[in-house]
Amino acid sequence: MRTSTFAPSVSTLYADALGAFLAEQGLPQDARSPGPRLCGMSYATLMAGASRELGDQGLGLRFGARVGGAGFGMLGIAAATAPSLREAIRHLTQLESITSTLGFATVRRHGRRVHLSWQPAQTVPPAVVEGILAGWVSFGRYLLGEQVDVAQVSLRHRRLAPMQVYDGVFACPVRFETCCYGVTIDAALLDARPRFADDLLNDALGGWLGHCARAASGDAMTVTRAVSAILQNALPLAEADECTVAAMLRLERRTLQRALQQEGTSFRQIIGAARAQHAIIALMRGDTALADLSADIGFDEQSSMCRAFRRWTGYAPLVFKQRVADVFRPLRA
Repeated sequence: MRTSTFAPSVSTLYADALGAFLAEQGLPQDARSPGPRLCGMSYATLMAGASRELGDQGLGLRFGARVGGAGFGMLGIAAATAPSLREAIRHLTQLESITSTLGFATVRRHGRRVHLSWQPAQTVPPAVVEGILAGWVSFGRYLLGEQVDVAQVSLRHRRLAPMQVYDGVFACPVRFETCCYGVTIDAALLDARPRFADDLLNDALGGWLGHCARAASGDAMTVTRAVSAILQNALPLAEADECTVAAMLRLERRTLQRALQQEGTSFRQIIGAARAQHAIIALMRGDTALADLSADIGFDEQSSMCRAFRRWTGYAPLVFKQRVADVFRPLRA
């Protein structure tokens, strides 16, 4: 089992999706955090409190069935544009920390069945787990086709809601009080191609999204996480350079370079991934004009940012937005 040296969290985008869902239920909530992450305990408390207030033990299930690509952030874009379900699942297991570090996914294959399991990093309310697994199933069906068969869903806890709620969300056999949390599918589904598949875009994302995932994960790369935290919370990207960040960490520039090299990365790779992720999310949200966005992430000219955006995604900004607009919604109908 993996261990974590810092508190589990979820992305603000995922928390925003829950906030939008609760607002629909008549519980307007502001789940935002000052930075790009929300403490996992705060997220779990929000989910559990809303479930009690609404008297709805199936709230996690209902939320998972509604969350869209924007809730999953960059992981949602990577999964949607993958050339096959196999690659989408690979993105989930390698990039899950971009959305959540509440637990981690693993894949096992037994003959003609594939079991995608989820192991919590610490104790979380059952409704949170149900939301995660319902999100996997419903978003997967959204990408492949609503009639895709799921062999089984396994839950370690006892049944919380009426059985018809589970049937409506999962549309497959559900087992309770099992040894693990997970979703089982036929191996033949691994070759299915998502309807938003885009090999060019997916290859481009794969070149740098791993740096975003490692920065959010709970492994031992403390210098990588420290640099990423500064770029996310303490220093505008327009003002970030290697010397400034090194000084903020009370390190010599060469010491910082060596430390990052030992962790398999570099300042250039980290800040490039941070700029790419910030630019994509801001573009999809429509927060700022391209000229302002260019300045925000450290480019003197809009044309320079557009060239960089093409390197990051394979597409010009507005073309990229057109291609993934249908995926990037906090909630689906």
